[in-house]
Amino acid sequence: MFRRQPKNSHVCYDEKGDEILPKPDRVFANHMSRPNFLSANVEEDIREETQGLREVSKDLLEASKNVEKLTLQIQSNHEKHSRLKGAVNSIERQIRKINTDMEEINAQVIEQDTIGDVDALISDVNNLDVEIEQLKVNLDTAKLKYNNSKAAEQEVEKQLSAVTSKLRSMNSSIDPLRGELNTADEAIDQANNELTHYKRELKKLDEKISKEEESLNRFMVNEVEKSIQAASQMSPRVKVKKTSQSLQAEIAKLKEQLSREEQLRGNADEIRDVLNSRMEKYETAKSQLQQCQLYRERMTKSLSTRRRNLFKLTLNTADTTKLYFATFLHQRNYEGKLQFDFDKQTLAIKVDHQSSSKSSKDCNKDLKGLSGGEKSFSTLCFIMSLWESINSPFRCMDEFDVFMDMVNRKVSIKMLTEFAKENPSHQFILLTPQDTSQIEVNDYVHIFRMPDPKRGN
Repeated sequence: MFRRQPKNSHVCYDEKGDEILPKPDRVFANHMSRPNFLSANVEEDIREETQGLREVSKDLLEASKNVEKLTLQIQSNHEKHSRLKGAVNSIERQIRKINTDMEEINAQVIEQDTIGDVDALISDVNNLDVEIEQLKVNLDTAKLKYNNSKAAEQEVEKQLSAVTSKLRSMNSSIDPLRGELNTADEAIDQANNELTHYKRELKKLDEKISKEEESLNRFMVNEVEKSIQAASQMSPRVKVKKTSQSLQAEIAKLKEQLSREEQLRGNADEIRDVLNSRMEKYETAKSQLQQCQLYRERMTKSLSTRRRNLFKLTLNTADTTKLYFATFLHQRNYEGKLQFDFDKQTLAIKVDHQSSSKSSKDCNKDLKGLSGGEKSFSTLCFIMSLWESINSPFRCMDEFDVFMDMVNRKVSIKMLTEFAKENPSHQFILLTPQDTSQIEVNDYVHIFRMPDPKRGN
């Protein structure tokens, strides 16, 4: 953890519950010896909390004694401080007085002219100097004592502050413990009251059960006696040939056989569970089968409907194709028809290029009997009718006019250009190797000519 911190991890705990933090490396010891929550033994928790409360109370008492002791020591230090401060002030006053006297003596020395008086004054000055030095020593000693007493006072005040803080912390921590202890005492009292109540109720129930059992035994004895008397009136009592031991042996044999059957097939509860499980699976499968059958019926109906609609759409498309085919042929004065056979999946194209007096129903000439140009024109009409039926957006033809004569080609080109003009939303692409110089170019018609292929010499 210290050398290589895992990603997205900020703290870890060891098996003792100690908390380990990364850089800067720190370790906090676990002071808890038992779980705080989800404890199984409430009485043990109460004993632990009571013991903790006693220890806290003991620490609180010792802290109170230390506070009293430190308070007395502080008072003593204050008194000593006052005395030393008074002594220092007295010595300072004496020094100031001596200095004043020395100044006066010096002034007197200057004024007097006699040598004897000067010697006396010098002697007095020397005595005063000695006295001043002694007073300075006393002053230094008093200041040293004052500083020592002041440092001791500060140390005692620090100890008092620490003890006071600890005392406040103990008071703040002991209040919740007192509340928890009171709550635990109330819970214990309530539990004891409930235990006493249920013991009384249990005793009453035991007495009631005993009375009911006695009453039941008397009732059963009376019923057996009545049954024996009633049976004796109907027929005399039959003596049983088998002894009770043989009957017990048969019962034991039947029990053993029943046990073997249970080992092979399971007991009644297990068999019942298996039966219920299989019945549930059967009902589920039955429900799913019904759903599948219902879904199949719906799909069959939907398929039938779609087939009918498809058949109608096919007929409509065929009729539309027939109509467009006849219309396009009519531009060349041809008559023709399309014969669709959806069962055989065949298509027969009948075209007649003779007199238009014949109806399309009388056209029986297929494409084999037409010339190349007529056949190409008929095929073109058929493709255009398919375009209209399927509504294709792109409509392409390649070399559609290769086998046409000039008349059919001219009619076909005109019909295609007019058809393209009438359908501007569709794209027509027509490829032809024939000459396109006669085709009129406009907004709807564009001609792109491919270059001639290069041939070898």
